[in-house]
Amino acid sequence: MFAIYRAKSDGIFTRVGVVTDINARTYTDTELSVGTVYIYKMKVYSESGFSDYTSELNTSTLTVEEAVPMV
Repeated sequence: MFAIYRAKSDGIFTRVGVVTDINARTYTDTELSVGTVYIYKMKVYSESGFSDYTSELNTSTLTVEEAVPMV
């Protein structure tokens, strides 16, 4: 099992998901804000407990201008 945590630039992480399929290669996050930087990290859970956190991954959502298709 994988626990997924997300933070904004304030650095306060909240668990946003749990993936129970050990073969999963993707995770879709929801309830994101436009034009916002997010930081993600994960923990793996096994019979012996939780691992340390993974390295952090920074990403951002598109701004309104970037998301609107040009005609």
